[in-house]
Amino acid sequence: MFNARRLLVLLIAVACLGTTAHAQTQAKDRYRNDVSLALSYDTLGGNITNTNGFGTQGGAAEVNYSFFRGLGATASVLGVHADTIGSGVPVSLMILTFGPSYTYSRHGAHTVSFFAHGLVGEVDGFQGLYPQGGTAGSSANSLALQAGGGVDIGVTRHLAVRLVQADYVRTQLPNSLSNVQNSIRLGVGIVLR
Repeated sequence: MFNARRLLVLLIAVACLGTTAHAQTQAKDRYRNDVSLALSYDTLGGNITNTNGFGTQGGAAEVNYSFFRGLGATASVLGVHADTIGSGVPVSLMILTFGPSYTYSRHGAHTVSFFAHGLVGEVDGFQGLYPQGGTAGSSANSLALQAGGGVDIGVTRHLAVRLVQADYVRTQLPNSLSNVQNSIRLGVGIVLR
């Protein structure tokens, strides 16, 4: 089941990074220190078994802190749900990840930013069916890996549109075969800086 305590610790850590960012003088070049919050609508599609795929929908919140020449850290919380993934079985996933990122910004009339990240954390599956050792539970958790990137288009100094985000997501929830899910995440949204 989703662990609210882990989410709280993750958000506190990111808030501490943000406080540090505001205390520093920001450089005027394209590599300035920057804290951003992205809110997005996301779809996550992948495989449960070799023959059974799934598609889920939901949303995400990502906090990014760029601290040196575009290098930074990203914390991501992604929640998705599907009413059925085959045979009338629903699934809900909460994926909490954190890791390094790189952002390149090109300034002009509208800032264009390209970003990439590699994140690691945990996935909590609930309201589903997770077979393990001859029994099936309604919840499970496992390691989650996420790698990808996207493009943001600046609207104002403090607001951008997340044009696209695409990530490869690997989880290892029980599924009675390989216990591995390879998924593609696609998202669009807004970015507050």
